[in-house]
Amino acid sequence: KKDEAEVEECSTCADDTDTEGEEAGDDLSPAVKAKMHTWEREQERLKSQLEEVDSKEVISWRGLSDPFEHMSYIAGADISFEKENPNHACTMLAILSFPDLQVVHLSQATVVMTEPYVPGFLAFREVDFLLDRLRAVRTTCPQYVPQVSVTCCVFVPCV
Repeated sequence: KKDEAEVEECSTCADDTDTEGEEAGDDLSPAVKAKMHTWEREQERLKSQLEEVDSKEVISWRGLSDPFEHMSYIAGADISFEKENPNHACTMLAILSFPDLQVVHLSQATVVMTEPYVPGFLAFREVDFLLDRLRAVRTTCPQYVPQVSVTCCVFVPCV
């Protein structure tokens, strides 16, 4: 089921190490401070849209004897950074069948970060690249679009 052609080697990426913190530094440029201000406003805007009450869909799941009975695929995604150049990274999305957890699809890309590393603002640096992997699956292999995806430390319902 796994399409080997879609899984490219990314040998320059760090294995299980994240060197992002090395570039943060204590002194932030005025441009980075301006970005942080914009990102803080965006975080506040998103926070104001947060719904703390379960949706009708979630409430309907509670009545099911097995709330996962309609789940077919789950996904996990992450980014691994190059040791030599922390602005270069590999993004990976792995889709597994559920509940047997067999890998059915892998999507990978090498990317260049377009935003600086700033502690507390990783989503602004990384999430677009991870979402690109999910968009690629929707386009090339829609039969494997997951119902749930976990990316780094973010839970994303995909339906």
